[in-house]
Amino acid sequence: IRSRFDVYYADNRLIYTKEQCTEEDVTPKFFLHVIPADPADFENPSFTSFNNLGILFVPSVFRNRLDDGRCVTIHPLPDYAIERFRTGQFTPSGESIWKGEASLVNRSGQASPYEDPRVLDLIEDTEPVIRSRFDVYYADNRLIYTKEQCTEEDVTPRFFLHVIPADPADLEKPSFNNRDFDFIPGVFRNGLDDGRCVTIRSLPDYAIKRIRTGQFFSGEEPLWKDEASLVKDAEP
Repeated sequence: IRSRFDVYYADNRLIYTKEQCTEEDVTPKFFLHVIPADPADFENPSFTSFNNLGILFVPSVFRNRLDDGRCVTIHPLPDYAIERFRTGQFTPSGESIWKGEASLVNRSGQASPYEDPRVLDLIEDTEPVIRSRFDVYYADNRLIYTKEQCTEEDVTPRFFLHVIPADPADLEKPSFNNRDFDFIPGVFRNGLDDGRCVTIRSLPDYAIKRIRTGQFFSGEEPLWKDEASLVKDAEP
């Protein structure tokens, strides 16, 4: 990233640098949003847009004394495979001072599960549990969303996923567990099959009765919605 701060990636770390840097440059808070390659690595299953990793830039500690006037700080990244990250600084009122994002695909040395042919093997010779604007398959306790001839406009609206457990004791809300998510076009487009969009959502370990899913629209009605029974996975 080249911006108010330049951001480098090396040895699974982000290195922030700025020439002719003053204390005022590092006083505003930094943000760092990390999007894992595997949905199972989201820290909060009910919030699957990014993992929030705060940055504390301490001028007296991170000013590089070998090169007078330059500010430097290093921020380690998690060990899991990372698709991309967003970072920048914001004012006390929440306004962005600067921001940038970058993909880490093919930089971390770890392949994305969405570029793995085994993803498509999971749904080969099987029928989707939902046929709609997206076809939704169920395999290995995961939901696999696919769409042929897919464009960025198809995946821009946010997806909703409501999981209804077989046992009401597993409910996080009165009627369902919320697993809504964003489909990130630059990450989840399967490069093995041009024009097809693919994303995978891991399901909870408990027995599931059914799921409802679809996409939100600007109005009150969803763009599409459907549901499927997964009662076969419930314990007797």
